[in-house]
Amino acid sequence: GAEGSDGAAAHDAAEAAPPSGEGADGDAAGRRPGDAAAVLPDLTPDEWRRFLLALLARGDESGFRSGLEVATRLGDALGPAEDPPRTPPQTSGKRTAEPPPSRERSGAADPTAVLTREVEGLKREVGRLEEKLAAARERNRQLDEERERLRSELREEQHRASALKQRLAAASDPAERERALTEELEALRHDHGVLLQKFELLEAERDDLRACLEDMERFQELVEEEVPSFRDRPLLDKERALAERLAARDGRPFRILVIGGAEPQLRHRDKFAEYAEVMGFEGEWRMAEYVSWQKGIEKLKRDMRERFDALVILHWNRTTFTKTARQICNDAGQKPCLTVHYEGFTDLRETLQEGLRQLLDTEAAAA
Repeated sequence: GAEGSDGAAAHDAAEAAPPSGEGADGDAAGRRPGDAAAVLPDLTPDEWRRFLLALLARGDESGFRSGLEVATRLGDALGPAEDPPRTPPQTSGKRTAEPPPSRERSGAADPTAVLTREVEGLKREVGRLEEKLAAARERNRQLDEERERLRSELREEQHRASALKQRLAAASDPAERERALTEELEALRHDHGVLLQKFELLEAERDDLRACLEDMERFQELVEEEVPSFRDRPLLDKERALAERLAARDGRPFRILVIGGAEPQLRHRDKFAEYAEVMGFEGEWRMAEYVSWQKGIEKLKRDMRERFDALVILHWNRTTFTKTARQICNDAGQKPCLTVHYEGFTDLRETLQEGLRQLLDTEAAAA
């Protein structure tokens, strides 16, 4: 097919010298374009295309970079496309009507534009290949670091075994040999216990993460909920009474932080802000961090200590995160930390009311 013929043409161009030009011979031979003549050879657009594809078909970094430099020089040399010169009108003889210009004729009359598009496409391809090459280098670097770490551990174990052999060989007293073996046994037992603890922690993290990912999928599967505006309808009686208590107190409004949910739930953040405004408190809703939950712990500590008065956690969070968050609220002054079994915005609404009641009762008891 067409792809086979293009591949064959690229292979032939890589094996043979270009049709003319010292710069073309140098690039086909694998030299950098900077070493070639300053004047580019006079080739047709199709010949230039086959020549650049041949450089890329070599499959190595040198070929890619050579192709990019040649394409850049070619684009600079060509410059913007110029309009073809107009034919002067005939002054004598019988005038013949010229056919209207067709798409094919206009394209053939401007080979520079076609070649410029080819050069731009090759530049994009080279950029994509350079990104893949950089990713492969980064992966190789990580593998080298891992191999070096394993080699270091192996050298330590070999040194430890050699020291034990020398100690046993130098010990002529059986009691000394037994003491050395007992010490080595205790050290091995200690290492074994540490490894068991690490393994148990990894198993707990794995099970916790697996359950959390399953819960996140449940979040995604919840039916999308339409939450009506709280400004266009009256609040419930218990909400109205709570709002009146909040309006009667002095000082800044209570601030409540909500953590949890996935993309469907975060679409309700505007309704959450609207509900907070109508009720008379301030709030913020953040998405849960399901994988690296430890990254946000320090920020949560600062926020609960300095910004927020209560924390609401959607129950579909990692168990380890929920336990840590409860401890953070206790350390910040026994601030309320509530979990909500979220099936819809109504569940969050009721939990927010409970948190506000706890804050009002605590404030009243301290007065």
